[in-house]
Amino acid sequence: MRKFFFIALTLALPAFFLSCNESKYKAERKTIDSLKVVLDSVQLKMGQVDTVMFTNEYKEYLANISLLKEYFNDKKEDSTWQIMTSYGAVRVSLKSFAKNYPEFYSELACSRKKLDSLKGDIEAGNLEKEKIREYTKNEADAVINLKTLVGTAIKSAKTGLKLLDSLNPKVIRLIKQLKKEKKSGDNKTLSEEEDD
Repeated sequence: MRKFFFIALTLALPAFFLSCNESKYKAERKTIDSLKVVLDSVQLKMGQVDTVMFTNEYKEYLANISLLKEYFNDKKEDSTWQIMTSYGAVRVSLKSFAKNYPEFYSELACSRKKLDSLKGDIEAGNLEKEKIREYTKNEADAVINLKTLVGTAIKSAKTGLKLLDSLNPKVIRLIKQLKKEKKSGDNKTLSEEEDD
């Protein structure tokens, strides 16, 4: 009978401690689960970006900038400068998105791995109470920061693409005009050509 009691006690104690540990850090585990949902939504938002279209638009933009640099001289009217300035301003959002997009996926994977590891450590009882709270807060901050960065980058890129779409016809006309001027030596401006 004693042997049976000892075996039962040996089996019951780990289950008891595990169940205490699970209820003890229920809020932190719930936070980790909700952070994973946030990561899922960020990944979904990133997946909705048409990267092929974005890449093609960005390449066209870079080609147009290159042509503008090749044919442009600084003796132009204000209307030409305004087009050039607006077109140049698009570069920041497009370049930032093109550079950061792959890094966002890496950050997503890293955050998921850290959250899984943290949850495993909590369930195994490997961490002290203070460390659990500290790590949970750090991961929550990192996930919210990533969500904000991705949202801002996508919004900025979409805005840049819309501006690019509205400016492209003007820029293409300007490039044609600058090529023509360079060949003929004519200093006719874009606004004069539009008046014709």
